[in-house]
Amino acid sequence: MTAEAAVIVKWPSGRTAEPSTTGLRLSQATPRQSSRCIGQQAEGGEGQSCEVAVPLVEEHFRRVWAPSTCDTDIFPRVDGRDPVPTGPFQCADVSKRLGKMIPPSPGDPVPMGPFQCADVSKRLGKFENTVPGDDGLTYRHWKKLDPECTVLTEVVNMCLRYKQVPPAWMKAVTVLIYKKGAKEDLGNWLPISLSRTLYKLYVGCVANRLTAWLTTNRVLSQCQKGFLPADGAFEHVHTLNRVLENARTHAAYKCVAWLDVSNAFGAIPHQALEAAI
Repeated sequence: MTAEAAVIVKWPSGRTAEPSTTGLRLSQATPRQSSRCIGQQAEGGEGQSCEVAVPLVEEHFRRVWAPSTCDTDIFPRVDGRDPVPTGPFQCADVSKRLGKMIPPSPGDPVPMGPFQCADVSKRLGKFENTVPGDDGLTYRHWKKLDPECTVLTEVVNMCLRYKQVPPAWMKAVTVLIYKKGAKEDLGNWLPISLSRTLYKLYVGCVANRLTAWLTTNRVLSQCQKGFLPADGAFEHVHTLNRVLENARTHAAYKCVAWLDVSNAFGAIPHQALEAAI
């Protein structure tokens, strides 16, 4: 289908079917702005380029993202009692916890039926026209090629039915976004992966369905604000402001701590998370 799209849809001037990141100029941006900035810069915008040799870049990120281990002995309780059990969970454990989080009336199971054209069209409409993956197809191309999302819905449902995606979808083009500091320090560059838009459309449809189920059945903790449709940062800022205002009004002391974990997703082994929880 991607080959047909490349023929049917007129490519933007100066863009080939397989985008090249050679000489791509990348500017300073926040993670939320990164994809948009890449899209603007790929079409001739100004930015910063990484001059570090490719072998050094590869060696750096192989080291940063290498699997890590954890000494779970650091997690025992300090009061002399037995350490927190870290063995496998039993069905009764999960059932008991779910019983406290989901309303007494049993919720509907996660809907795993075929997607409708309206579902795919709604998700496609929320995507911005950022730089595509290695196939060169943007969301704009899909909207022009299949405005009713009939073909796209068939593709998405095929992946859902067979519970797998084409291997080519799992490949991504990685570019570096300059943050701040010395440019020769690769720690000051943020890697951004550019995946195929068709893959992200499929994942987005599944995520929408799962998020709706989690929200409806109140499975997620109310403390979680990230990775949800609503921007929880506003609620956090409002809560913090109220706490500070209350402290000033009553001449009280309040301590606030921000924890910024470097390379949080890659540096913390899953074993540590399981043991800590």
